[in-house]
Amino acid sequence: MTESDYVRQVHVLSERNPFPRIATFHFTPRSGRAFARTRIRLAMSQNVIVVAELSDGSVLTTSKWIEVTLNGCKED
Repeated sequence: MTESDYVRQVHVLSERNPFPRIATFHFTPRSGRAFARTRIRLAMSQNVIVVAELSDGSVLTTSKWIEVTLNGCKED
């Protein structure tokens, strides 16, 4: 990572959760390699989307289908 070439933010989003924004991770050049780990609860099977914002303003995205066997979001 350099001052002009690094990951600024990583956003984790869900398509079908009641609250789609799962997490946002912030990085600086001093962070070194952009790495984050989290555990999440999903309401149902769905795509989880990751969006990375780079220091040059470009955006990279990817998604992964996650199969939910037990609902982690309960409504009271």
